[in-house]
Amino acid sequence: LTLSSLALEIGLTHLLSTFYYPPFVYIVLTIAILGISLGAALAAFRPQWANINSVSTYMAGAGLSAMLLIIVAVFTASMSFGVPILVLAMIVPYFFTGLAVTSLFSARSSQSRLYYAADLMGAGIGAVAIIPLMNIFGAIDALLLVSTLFAVAALLFDEGRIALAVTVIGVLIYGSNLYSNWLSVDMGNL
Repeated sequence: LTLSSLALEIGLTHLLSTFYYPPFVYIVLTIAILGISLGAALAAFRPQWANINSVSTYMAGAGLSAMLLIIVAVFTASMSFGVPILVLAMIVPYFFTGLAVTSLFSARSSQSRLYYAADLMGAGIGAVAIIPLMNIFGAIDALLLVSTLFAVAALLFDEGRIALAVTVIGVLIYGSNLYSNWLSVDMGNL
């Protein structure tokens, strides 16, 4: 989960600073923190949402919303009104990440040391892995792959139908873009 979350954040900073302007990095970082905080706050104010049985659904939600975010980012890159839509779309995967992490830590607080270690290791691996992934596949395909990893994490956590469906959707979107490159940007139009 945190591997995908941090890799998405770093990949978005690269992609969106290319689409818009380099200081857009700060917007990405701010929106990621805002989304995670909103998810954690909701779990704190609505304890029924901090349910261990919902963690897989939250992870799958993060994956699906991250996939949609990449598609929105590409299709709104050359639109003058694209930034507000993009900012709203950016909040959603991080909101689900905040819900998932808070729910996991709340439900299994006795194992918080292990979860925190896994959290840090996942984030560290994601921060390092996204760079060669972007070099090999390009930023858009690397971000689609990372978005699919959210759903794979949900599937590994709990073999539910939602996680399986989002994983299949992610693989189909990623594979179809690798095959036909339907999700690309003409940099001359930016």
